Amino acid sequence: YQKFMPNLYKMHVKYSLITSQVFPTTLEKAITVMVKRPKKKSTKTEKQKAEEVLEISGIQYNIGEFVKFDVYINEDTPDESGPEKTELLGSFINVPHGHSMISTTTKSFAISEVLQELGADEFESVLVTLVPKSSTITISGVKIKYDNTKVSA
Repeated sequence: YQKFMPNLYKMHVKYSLITSQVFPTTLEKAITVMVKRPKKKSTKTEKQKAEEVLEISGIQYNIGEFVKFDVYINEDTPDESGPEKTELLGSFINVPHGHSMISTTTKSFAISEVLQELGADEFESVLVTLVPKSSTITISGVKIKYDNTKVSA
C-alpha cells in the first residue's frame, strides 16, 4: 500500500476496504477508505440530471479553532495508482469565530467530472483520502450518492 502514493500517503494510519470499519473516527492523521459508488444511472438523461457527490457527514469541530482537512479521490486499484490518478477535491475549512462551541456539519463535493478525468467513471468503488491540516476533528461517515441539485466542488 505504501508504494502507491509514497509522498502523499506516507502518514496513513488507517486503510480499509469498507467505510464502516473506519467511521466514526477522530481525524488525527491521514486516512484512506474504499467508498462504494451507488448503482449507476441507466439512461443518458438520468446521468445528465444527477451529479455524483462525495458526502462527508458528521464533521464535528470547535468553531473557536482553525480547522482544515483536505479531501483526495482516486481510482479503486491502489497497486496500480499513481499521482496522475489522484485528484484533490477540495478542503473543509473553519475560520475561528471567537468563542468555543462544538458544531456538526456535512460537506459535499461534486465528483462526476473528476471521476471521468481520472478514468474511474466505470469503477464500482473509489479511494478517498482525508488529510488533516489542523486541530482534531471527528467525522461520522463518507459516502457517494446522486444529487439532482448539482453541487459545486
